[in-house]
Amino acid sequence: MSLGLPKHSFFLVIAPDVPNAREARERHLPAHMERVQQLAQNGLLRFGGGLLPPNVSATDPGAADKISGGFIIIKAADIEEAWRIVKEDVLYTCGEVWDRERITIESLYITVPEARFD
Repeated sequence: MSLGLPKHSFFLVIAPDVPNAREARERHLPAHMERVQQLAQNGLLRFGGGLLPPNVSATDPGAADKISGGFIIIKAADIEEAWRIVKEDVLYTCGEVWDRERITIESLYITVPEARFD
């Protein structure tokens, strides 16, 4: 079975936080969300959200207070463009939220082009 070639390149970004980043995350969140909205409107950001510890569910009360990093799926021409997008985010540039040394970017092979989560 051949999967065929995808039409676009996508990258998964995993950006763990530095220790005790909660206050800085809250302080920079408005600028981060404004940029995220722009990227989404331009079709570059496809999906994203916060990382939670394994013992915390998103539906648990106070789950948002336990976010320990972020993930995004980026549409980019190549991994260099994906890194450029990450490095322009305030959660990266401020040096107080994302742990720059632990960020990873992986190339994705998308086989399900769209999924809905309700």
